[in-house]
Amino acid sequence: MDEFTDSPLTMAQRAALSWNYLQSWSDGQKRLHGIIATYWDSSPDCTDPHVMNHFPVIEGLKILYDRFGCAKYISLAVDYGEFLSESYDRSSKLFRNAWGDLPGKNTGPVHQSASAGALLDLYSLTSEDRYLSIAVESLKSTNDHWPSPLLNGVANQALKYVQAVVKLKKLSPEDFLVFMPKLHEFRQHLDHLTQPAARGALLDQSVYSSMLMTVYEAKCLHGLKALADGDIEKEWALTAINRIVKGIVDTLYCGNGVFLSHRDYSNGFLGSVIRYTTAALRRLPWPDGGVLLERARRGLLKTSCQEATSIGPVWLARLADLAFALIQVEDCIEEPISGIREEVVRLIARKQLPHGGVPNCIGPWITGWHAWERLVCCTRWNAYVFRLFCTLAEEKPDLNSRHCSTSQWGDAYLELAEDWSRVSCIQKAEKTKLEWRKPSSMVRQES
Repeated sequence: MDEFTDSPLTMAQRAALSWNYLQSWSDGQKRLHGIIATYWDSSPDCTDPHVMNHFPVIEGLKILYDRFGCAKYISLAVDYGEFLSESYDRSSKLFRNAWGDLPGKNTGPVHQSASAGALLDLYSLTSEDRYLSIAVESLKSTNDHWPSPLLNGVANQALKYVQAVVKLKKLSPEDFLVFMPKLHEFRQHLDHLTQPAARGALLDQSVYSSMLMTVYEAKCLHGLKALADGDIEKEWALTAINRIVKGIVDTLYCGNGVFLSHRDYSNGFLGSVIRYTTAALRRLPWPDGGVLLERARRGLLKTSCQEATSIGPVWLARLADLAFALIQVEDCIEEPISGIREEVVRLIARKQLPHGGVPNCIGPWITGWHAWERLVCCTRWNAYVFRLFCTLAEEKPDLNSRHCSTSQWGDAYLELAEDWSRVSCIQKAEKTKLEWRKPSSMVRQES
């Protein structure tokens, strides 16, 4: 696969390349489209714009402004924030264009909270009240729809909600006080989802699954760091950060910047019965909020099911969120991890293609080596790459988009090419070709 091995490019230049890749998926209304390939679902034709494509880009631009003070970064952030504002539904008080994985799947607290958090970032940059108003309304609605990680939430999604809420402490203290009791409740529930892992701990992500997934564990660190910085449940948050970092490194790290996809209990009838039965029972009004039921669920799985480790897909572009999180918590952790973090950054940088994108994963996809999902570049995960390179940029990156020439990459199973207007992928064994048109080609055709 083509890569910039031993390239002299600076991190600022890589941030500019990453920006250029994202711009090729941006339409005339500053909406970021992209190929969909998540762990759960993928699509050979849908590239609809999504709120999750936007929030890391806005965060990256805010990071650049905080570091270098250039007003252009605010202007660009506002451009990409308009999609979030326009996606807000005043009747439901939830964001549209926030479906889970594919259109038609239900939204979740992570989509809503990430959008609200990005609008709070815009409020901090512009002082425009409409951003604050939408964010507060949506966070209240999110709380109403997903009241507890132990009921129907997911640990990393609950902590994304926590991260957004904590931003209010500085930006709008009176609004923050409304949410304060929920933060203490979430702390108690998340404590009961924590399980030992090597020298540390990891978080069960859902009452429906005991999957310990690298990228989801990484997402948990954002909310925990927000609590520590906001002096809210600080000692608990600092302890949790240290235990989870140790759990990620000691349990899931393979070396050379590569992390396992996840660990879980092996699939089977008994495991499914335990998970879904306890999930249904949890909806009853338990006096303790379901804590004892959660303990029973975990005990039954541990004694009745065998633990299994999965190695595919081994995320690549998406690991930029882990590297970013490790940078954010560096001042909180007791053991040095800079060497591991730098290995992840080097791996991502080495795999960045000449057009600026970073492929989806290393190794096999869930369905094997022939799967196109392995090597395509996805906007959602490359938005994380952009934010990471913004954090590491030595100087102001040049964010003037330029049409890129065709990049070609592949291996024994897949052959890919991407330019400013389209992506193509040839699956060699099946002798089939997939093609995705980018917004630029669509605009030209319509005009």
